[in-house]
Amino acid sequence: QWLLTDCTEHNETVCLPCNAGEFHDKYHRETSCLLHSECNEKLGFQMIKDGTSTSNVVCSCQLGKHCSSEACETCVWSTACGPGEGVIQKGERRDIVNCGGYKRCS
Repeated sequence: QWLLTDCTEHNETVCLPCNAGEFHDKYHRETSCLLHSECNEKLGFQMIKDGTSTSNVVCSCQLGKHCSSEACETCVWSTACGPGEGVIQKGERRDIVNCGGYKRCS
């Protein structure tokens, strides 16, 4: 919701709901709502949860990609293991796959 008018001696505070594509997630005195974020596919993101009038959308890296930095401004393809290597730890959408050499059997 957003603040239309403050309360007065004779009237209560009037708030109006956010429009589609907008939200506010905490108490505030703003006279407008915030726009939902965009999950930019060109930067490697996908939306995993729709936004509501009280929450922003939730974006994540597309499958097979991970954040390029701590700030996660773009997503890049996850590392593939090379010849003679296997996955030691499977990466999640935000993590790099950890590879290591296979154990040789004798």
